[in-house]
Amino acid sequence: MSLAGKRVLVVEDDGIIALDIAGELKQAGCTVIGPAPDLETALAPGEGQHVDAAVLDVFLEGSYVWTLAAMLAARSIPFIFLTGFGGFLEFPACFASVRCLDKPARPGAIKRELDRLLGAEPKMASGQQLSALPAMQATPQ
Repeated sequence: MSLAGKRVLVVEDDGIIALDIAGELKQAGCTVIGPAPDLETALAPGEGQHVDAAVLDVFLEGSYVWTLAAMLAARSIPFIFLTGFGGFLEFPACFASVRCLDKPARPGAIKRELDRLLGAEPKMASGQQLSALPAMQATPQ
């Protein structure tokens, strides 16, 4: 399985980072919804459109995204958080298990997290599925 055709909501108020994320996801074959720079814009597509997953900046122009995250969780839509706060941010207990990446995320990190969340299997650079590789057998010493 790949991310091709998956609809991913991107919520990020930093234009450069938003374009970076959207570009990475489009390159992976995703349909990007957004990027939404604020909660008002993010809530519109989040309620009305089919969304497979979301990438949420934790803090948007003075507001935390907890309400949007709770709405996505209630709809069983997986998501990851992004933050520029590093380890200084305390998350509400209900989001303690949600993966949070530091901004700017390393190349490929968001795609890998979405692969994991959506059950997509990681691929080798050549496109070969990891599961297609022969099993390694231990040799007795």
